[in-house]
Amino acid sequence: MTNGPLDSPCRKKGGFSPAIRVGHVYTLGEIIDETAEVTYPNLELNKPPQGLSNVSNSITFSSNDEGHFISVQALYVTPDDTLWVLDTGRPSITQEEKLNAYMNDLRFDLRSNITESKGGIVYIIYSSNEGRTGFIMIDLATGRVKGSLTNILQFHDSVDGGAIY
Repeated sequence: MTNGPLDSPCRKKGGFSPAIRVGHVYTLGEIIDETAEVTYPNLELNKPPQGLSNVSNSITFSSNDEGHFISVQALYVTPDDTLWVLDTGRPSITQEEKLNAYMNDLRFDLRSNITESKGGIVYIIYSSNEGRTGFIMIDLATGRVKGSLTNILQFHDSVDGGAIY
């Protein structure tokens, strides 16, 4: 098994697991059984032809290859058996990069009454060590961003001296 999150989204034909690039040639695997997985959907889509990073003026940047998986961070399978993949585009996230916001999870609300388009919403969650965390809401039927919320105080209280947001 890979060193991805503990939960593995399942489809009607099996489950999936994201893999951290260190020690793996792929970042998205399909779970075959309790002890094995294979590259999904194939090795070619998990290996960008130009590599995982680019160098410009002696500075290393993450790959800007939009046609290949770079670093799958989160997975979700909708009831219609569609696999959704959140790829950060970064082969690894260093301590310095964590100071900037980075996407790390996604959730869906597929109720037809949640948007005017009746297509549902995907919530993409991002984190930051600087406290700039929040989420982005995208209307699945239109593709329009409904809002980007950062550090919105839902309610403020105290439990054992700590703030609750």
